Amino acid sequence: MTTRHTVPLSCTSFSFPLLPLADVVRLVAMLQLPAIDLCIADGEREVRTRDVLADPAGLAAVHRAWCDQAGLYVADVFAHLGTGPADRPINTADPQLRRDNRERLAQYLVYARSVGSPGLTLSPGQAGDAGAFERSVRELTHLVVRAGDLGLRIGVEPHLGSVASTVDQAAELCDAVPGLALTLDYSHFIAAGIPQESVHRLFTLARHAHVRQSAPGHLQCPVSDGVLDVREMLDRAARAGYSGSFALEYVHSPMWSMNRVDVLSETVRLRDLILLGR
Repeated sequence: MTTRHTVPLSCTSFSFPLLPLADVVRLVAMLQLPAIDLCIADGEREVRTRDVLADPAGLAAVHRAWCDQAGLYVADVFAHLGTGPADRPINTADPQLRRDNRERLAQYLVYARSVGSPGLTLSPGQAGDAGAFERSVRELTHLVVRAGDLGLRIGVEPHLGSVASTVDQAAELCDAVPGLALTLDYSHFIAAGIPQESVHRLFTLARHAHVRQSAPGHLQCPVSDGVLDVREMLDRAARAGYSGSFALEYVHSPMWSMNRVDVLSETVRLRDLILLGR
């Protein structure tokens, strides 16, 4: 494969949940990509929360060595506080759980810094009661300050069911939390019926991005079936001065029926579309 390397690409480790992380690292390198996004979560994920909490720096050293050996750098660390965005969200109404979440996030930050990531991405918090948005603002403000002390940036991924599920809500959240950035994923907006043209302006707030094809009502679909104009998205990102990576994020998950595509094949097709225009 001859690439032009004009777009910094990575691949999400959670694209291949049935493989151990060491194998995922090797697979991403075999795909001739320069970087990987790692994911922390409860349960049987690539980077398990319990292992991070036990020794964040030590675990990160092992993972960084694997990446170095494969010739990869870590473009981002994506983190769930539980098993997914709805499990112990950052804006939970439970004050004790919010305190516990802060302690978890402190260890996540140590892991992210030690593994060489420039930042940490998480859900902005779940939509719900009238205080959900303000609790997100309060907790994210605290997190941004703690991350800044370690030289890291915090990004939130606007997504379906979150307090930032629309373009305006995502921009409002960044306005309310100084220093907060976005990990921008068009698929969540497109699946909700929000036109791509309305999303472009969010690149001025983004530090990282996820990419996969999608369509109204479908959070993930094959490259040939999606409505996202990838070239237009890349052009708008460049015009906005975006300098972050684009993570290829085809995933195999029952959530939102995202287990109905060939993840490896679609990742390769999307890679070639971005790098080679075909």
